[in-house]
Amino acid sequence: MEVDCQLIDYAQMLAPDCELTSPIQLTPSHIDPTSSFMAFPALAKHSLCAIRLRFELLRRLNVILSDCLPLVNFDRVHPDSFAHLLGSHRGLIFHTTKFEFIYDILDKTSYVGPQPTVSLDRLKLAAKKDRAPMSLENSIAHTAFGIAFNQLKSTQPAHYRQKKPGGTEPHFSIKIVFKGENVQGEGGPYRQFFTDVSKELQGILPFFIPCPNAQQGLGENRDKWVLSPNVTTPLMLQMLEFLGRLFGLTIRTGAMLILDLPPIFWKPLVGIHPVFADLMQVDESVCRTLKYVAECSPEELERDIDETFTTVLSDKSRVPLMKNGHNVKVVESNRQEYVALVEKTRLEESYPLIAALRRGLADIIPLQLLNLCTWRDLEWKVCGESRVDSFDSVLEYSKNLAATLDASSCEETQGLAGFLSAIGAVFAIFFANA
Repeated sequence: MEVDCQLIDYAQMLAPDCELTSPIQLTPSHIDPTSSFMAFPALAKHSLCAIRLRFELLRRLNVILSDCLPLVNFDRVHPDSFAHLLGSHRGLIFHTTKFEFIYDILDKTSYVGPQPTVSLDRLKLAAKKDRAPMSLENSIAHTAFGIAFNQLKSTQPAHYRQKKPGGTEPHFSIKIVFKGENVQGEGGPYRQFFTDVSKELQGILPFFIPCPNAQQGLGENRDKWVLSPNVTTPLMLQMLEFLGRLFGLTIRTGAMLILDLPPIFWKPLVGIHPVFADLMQVDESVCRTLKYVAECSPEELERDIDETFTTVLSDKSRVPLMKNGHNVKVVESNRQEYVALVEKTRLEESYPLIAALRRGLADIIPLQLLNLCTWRDLEWKVCGESRVDSFDSVLEYSKNLAATLDASSCEETQGLAGFLSAIGAVFAIFFANA
């Protein structure tokens, strides 16, 4: 399965380079991932002939699915249904295959009627943001997101689903009016609104916080943000539903929210439960601790671990893992239970917020369609293609090359190794603060 998924990802990357609109148009002779093994390491274990034959099998599967998807009942998701089978193997479906079908459904569920309007005075907003502490009340009154939430909260969900114009006409679900600005056309304000909201979401609004790795200066993905698990007041959940609607608008209209969010956020949105590796990407410290608690000797456990059945969430709040958990000490007989409860609690800490986002998404996009999407598909449609994975691959490659050169006895190659290590460090600092 890993080989197939990496082959699908490789084909989707290759198609635009070959000036093709879909990987379905590729032929086996196009497939030669030998220069891309760094990004797709599972493919390196197989011969080129085997990879090409496997690609042709996947390509023909997608050709058949292009015709079959409109016939599938996606409301039936029991384990024996074809919809469940597709969802379980969603990673084998080309992005273009599934979204040609999805956009056909979105067109059929669109609306022709009055367009919702948001009116913003960005000059006043900028002045208020500079001098006002961003309490909850201020986040509603003094941000583009909050103002749009207030102005649109009584809007019928169907009105967001504006029908896409024919031809090359731009597609806008809501009309954005910038007061006091001489703006021509609707496209600029519409895209700028989503840009402004992106900055607010990863800045002054309370919904997202830097991930624990960023807070602790530890591990990878320090540029990532996660949901703040305790923003669960009724008003906060209503605003998250509105954010879910904005996610849906990006899918329908092609606008982008510029957000740095990890797989642990995207996976539950498409109905996939995150796993321990996803937690490791955002909180390396707690994962290392859990591994130690699970694997250390009884003597090491008694000597080094002084914990109760509580855990610290991403916002640094401490919660019990069971009733009276503060009074239950971790000992040899219960340590595996402790590890399992911490992992479950941390992986699911934002589920009430995810549920609110999905309710908002469901107003704009039929949720059944998300069962076809991988987490990368959704991230791509909401935020655009991620640049982080490719950067991480380049950085890892530079580290490996530097280590190889450093092991050489040649003075010149050792000097080049030092140069590569320095360049890698500079780029790591740049991207961490971008």
